[in-house]
Amino acid sequence: MADAKLPDAVPCRFDIAWRGACRRPSTNGWCTKHENMACLVCGTQAVRSCEYTGSHPLTCGMALCASCRHEPYIPGEVRFPRKHFNGEEYMLALARAKASR
Repeated sequence: MADAKLPDAVPCRFDIAWRGACRRPSTNGWCTKHENMACLVCGTQAVRSCEYTGSHPLTCGMALCASCRHEPYIPGEVRFPRKHFNGEEYMLALARAKASR
C-alpha cells in the first residue's frame, strides 16, 4: 500500500500588528482566518493589521493591504486619526501634515 502524500504546510504570512506573522499552517500562505480577508480601504487581499497606536496602548488593528495606511498623526491635534488611505492618498495626507507644522 502506498503512503498518501499530504500537502506541505506553509505558515500563514499575514502580519499581525506588534506581534509578527500569524504562522498558522496553510497550503497557500494564508490560513483560513486570513485567506479571504480584504483590505478595509481598497478591497484587495489584506496582508497585515494596522499597527497605528496613537497615544493609547491598543492598536487600530484594521485589515490592510501592503500599500494602504492609517491617516498620519498631525502634531498638536488632539483627535485620534481614524481614516485609512491608499498609498497615494497617504502620501498627500502626509505632505499636508508636514506642511501644517
